Amino acid sequence: MSLAASLALVPAAAQAGYAPGDRGVYTVSGITYWNQANTNVVTSAATGETRSGPDTHCVSPGSIAIRGKVFESSSTGTAAALRAESVVWYTNATLCPGEYNGYSAYYYFGGGFRYFYSGGDSWAWNSGGYYNWYNTIPGKVQNP
Repeated sequence: MSLAASLALVPAAAQAGYAPGDRGVYTVSGITYWNQANTNVVTSAATGETRSGPDTHCVSPGSIAIRGKVFESSSTGTAAALRAESVVWYTNATLCPGEYNGYSAYYYFGGGFRYFYSGGDSWAWNSGGYYNWYNTIPGKVQNP
């Protein structure tokens, strides 16, 4: 499934606790990268983590940028509202296939039965001297 097609997806059904999302894969300047949005919800806090890393080559520090987001939604993932997003974080070390960096957004909601899912952004440096932007596939809906 293409990353663009994934933007129309509704997040999967609700579960409690932590759930890794599906990986999106994209190629920039001959290097294949992946990104993933993971969701974690506990009694009074929701976390939306974005991870990204290279699949085919080692990349230098600063080659990847990531931002985590957490959304509140209905149990089916509709009517989403952005509740928190992290700063854009740039990798600070060389990453090789099998390695990644992640960055999270945190939302404290004080308890109650609510539904959340993760989303995020990743950027990869290209040979033209700028970053290509990619959205993550929405993470799975979670509840406390």
